[in-house]
Amino acid sequence: MRSLCASSNGIVFIAMCLMLSCASVPPRRDSSGLDFIDGVVNVTGDHILDRRILLTEPDGTGWLLTGSDFESDLIGLDGLAARVWGTMEKGDEPGGTLRVERYELLPVGGITPVIGVLHVDGDDLILVAGRTGERIELGGALAGVLFHFDGVRVWVWGKMESESNGESVLKVLEVRGYGILGPSLLQPAVAPSGTLRDSSSR
Repeated sequence: MRSLCASSNGIVFIAMCLMLSCASVPPRRDSSGLDFIDGVVNVTGDHILDRRILLTEPDGTGWLLTGSDFESDLIGLDGLAARVWGTMEKGDEPGGTLRVERYELLPVGGITPVIGVLHVDGDDLILVAGRTGERIELGGALAGVLFHFDGVRVWVWGKMESESNGESVLKVLEVRGYGILGPSLLQPAVAPSGTLRDSSSR
């Protein structure tokens, strides 16, 4: 009888270990106490009522992203790699739910997309980077489409170079991909349909 009980206890212990090994790994936590996860943003659902924004880790674990403050941004980041900070909540996804507090984009092909606001300055198209305020001139074939989006927040991805005009150094980015995040807080803008997203590399 004792050997049977010991055997049963051993089976239960092994089963518990297997269950724990299959459980999703919790996100990491930074010094501010926020959890953060690296993954790819995936937007599912054709209508606003069934739309879900997921962050999928490399192992396939999906986290549901919530928080209305960042919803429009995250929809515009569909398919991009991002690090997302937030607070964990219970949910139906294998990973759980993360209420988003902030995010940043991760490199694509070794190049990190830049988020900022577009400004048309004569014949030049300037991106004012959101995090640094740096002015970046946009060039390349896709930049021509972005002239329609003066005052709009976007992400742009491409090859960055520096040019000197003798007095200062100007950064120039050859646009290879972009996405529209929405109007800036200072200037709403309307853009033609069919130009909300494009990428020559994807």
